[in-house]
Amino acid sequence: MPTVTDPKSDDDAPEMLSGPSLGADGRVDNRLQRFDKVEPAVPIVSQPRTIELAPIPPPPIQARVDRYRDELKTRDQRARSGALKFVIALLVLAVGGAAVLLVVKPKITLPSPDGVQEPTLLDQLNVGERSPMIISSVPTGAKVIIGGETVGETPWAGDNRWNGKTKLRIYAEGYKPWDGEFDGDRPVTLDIKLKR
Repeated sequence: MPTVTDPKSDDDAPEMLSGPSLGADGRVDNRLQRFDKVEPAVPIVSQPRTIELAPIPPPPIQARVDRYRDELKTRDQRARSGALKFVIALLVLAVGGAAVLLVVKPKITLPSPDGVQEPTLLDQLNVGERSPMIISSVPTGAKVIIGGETVGETPWAGDNRWNGKTKLRIYAEGYKPWDGEFDGDRPVTLDIKLKR
């Protein structure tokens, strides 16, 4: 236990001191301290310990945000797989349709003008002409003259076998004739209304 000594007193009893002494001002008086009575410190040897800490749970808002992000990822993955399935289905349909068109050659089905017997017009178009020509008129039954040659009556369909600009005349009794030109060797469709 420290003892208080008066610096003005002559009584110095160093053997009574067992530790640091305090002066009159309350400070440690190092002059009077005896170091030979101080016991050396003994080091404490301790074994290292591992402490397992529990994970800190995320705050409630962060947990909701994480759950929402996970839901978006799964939704996005589902959408991608659905789009991939759709594209594959379209490719299968396209390949199947192309195969059907190669095996089965479709026939042209056009609406026929009034007064045309459908089999004759469609039969003429489906024989493989490279440049079909269809001429219809009001009234029907008008004569069709191409390049000075009478080829039939309206409605008329055939192959445009003429070359370059070719003259065309359509006339019916009681109507003014219609005169015009068309380009040969190209598909042509004419619907002509004759005037009285």
